[in-house]
Amino acid sequence: MKRDFVNAIKNNQIDSRHFFVTKNPGRNPDADKAQLKVKIIRLRKQNYSILDIKSALQAEGNRVSHDYIDRVLSAEGFARLPKRTQIERKLQFSKIIKAPRSHSIDWNIDKGQLFHSERGIGILPFLPLLARLCVDQWIEFAEYPGTSELSSVQNVLPFIALKLAGHNRYSQDDLWAMDRGFGLFSGLNVLPKDGTLSSYSYRTDRHMN
Repeated sequence: MKRDFVNAIKNNQIDSRHFFVTKNPGRNPDADKAQLKVKIIRLRKQNYSILDIKSALQAEGNRVSHDYIDRVLSAEGFARLPKRTQIERKLQFSKIIKAPRSHSIDWNIDKGQLFHSERGIGILPFLPLLARLCVDQWIEFAEYPGTSELSSVQNVLPFIALKLAGHNRYSQDDLWAMDRGFGLFSGLNVLPKDGTLSSYSYRTDRHMN
């Protein structure tokens, strides 16, 4: 097969452009690693442990392994951190990281944007089914209320998204409020917080449902 393939290309029987893609110039991966290394060192100087560094980097959208962080720190000569008490750890992380505010996706700005999703990505295959069932039209027909920032469809789809993902009680686990995959399902950057969802439920009635 290889011989026939090579001969076919030589005899112009196959257009090689379909098989050999020319790489487009882009960001240098080594430059990204260099920036990541600087962040790792900066966080260790603030007495962050390896797990703390990994969590902080993932919160910024950087996927990095435990072993990679350990190799960087070892190469830079950092020693292991002494065991800390719970009080010391709380003092270390007194800064509260707030989840981003939910808003509509601007497809002109966010098109081609890369982001990380751990659990929300699995519900996206349901979107074609919802489109065939005209769920968005039924939501509008039922006259579900909208808000000043979100449409009625964008207010109801988060409930569908969380149900499809198996979240029965929203307040028990609110990490979904940071997951971009759930937001994308509803045409949002992220889903509204559990308090917003609870208050929205009180604005609906049996007739709408």
